[in-house]
Amino acid sequence: MREPDGICRILVSYWYYRKRDLAALAGQTKLPVQLFADSGAFTAFTMRGSGAVIRREEYAAWLKHWWPLLSVAVNLDVIGDSAGSARNQLWLEGQGLPVLPVYHMQTPLAELHALCRDYRYVAVGGTANLKGANKLAATARAMLIAREHGTRIHGLGRSASAELAALPFWSVDSSSWSQASRFGGLAVFEDGKVRSLRVQDAVGRPQLLRAHGADPQLMRDAAYANTGRKWGRVKTQQAYDRERHESLRVAAVAWKRMEAYLQQRHAVPAPPGLEGDGTTMWFVDAVPERLHQMMRAVEWLADRPGASTRKGER
Repeated sequence: MREPDGICRILVSYWYYRKRDLAALAGQTKLPVQLFADSGAFTAFTMRGSGAVIRREEYAAWLKHWWPLLSVAVNLDVIGDSAGSARNQLWLEGQGLPVLPVYHMQTPLAELHALCRDYRYVAVGGTANLKGANKLAATARAMLIAREHGTRIHGLGRSASAELAALPFWSVDSSSWSQASRFGGLAVFEDGKVRSLRVQDAVGRPQLLRAHGADPQLMRDAAYANTGRKWGRVKTQQAYDRERHESLRVAAVAWKRMEAYLQQRHAVPAPPGLEGDGTTMWFVDAVPERLHQMMRAVEWLADRPGASTRKGER
């Protein structure tokens, strides 16, 4: 099986990172870091009752400031207003910012045809209300349209292993990579998918844990990666942080292995101006410390015997 590369791919949302130093974030590791800039339009839309607004002039200024560090940047899409999204797309392009257009599943497929006619790389979102087979079928239709035009698809917020294995995205992003660790579990890669295990179940499989950079002996505590209140005792903050960080690194290793599996399975050629085969996975998190642990995981993968030649690949 293909080995994971030594690249840290991070999606940074303007909504959460507009006041943060992206150079400092990328400087947390000596490995190559690629940044994918998102406007945070969906987050602002869900918070619209609180007056949340993203102004395109401010988003453009942020993009221009950090442009040398960015691999990809997404349009400031207007949820439920495709005409507004199109205006922002053209305006940002007029500012010298070739942003990635966004298609929402709720809008007519004719709009996707138009985007794929004009662009070779398009983000597809708006699937939150679609479930199971309906979601898979809708995305498959979108991909068939993209294929007609030679366009690659980025899946916004896509992380279901079965869906990723079935559909040849060039890239996807997800914030759910850290979900298992936030609830005291472990995310592991096995048999072509990422799945969540209870720590009690995982410790009985030491070889699997070591393949994810974990020490099985350190995970035998019944309150691993939890404050311990459920079991009537509280850990020191130092012990809790160590276990939480380790579980985050295990999860990041799992998703990097999933990425390598998808790249081997799909081998989707890159859009113009980008490099490498897809599917590539972009890690999303509003908490920089979790991304720092992801970087530690990629470092561990890159330092393994036989993996050093893949550092900086792509």
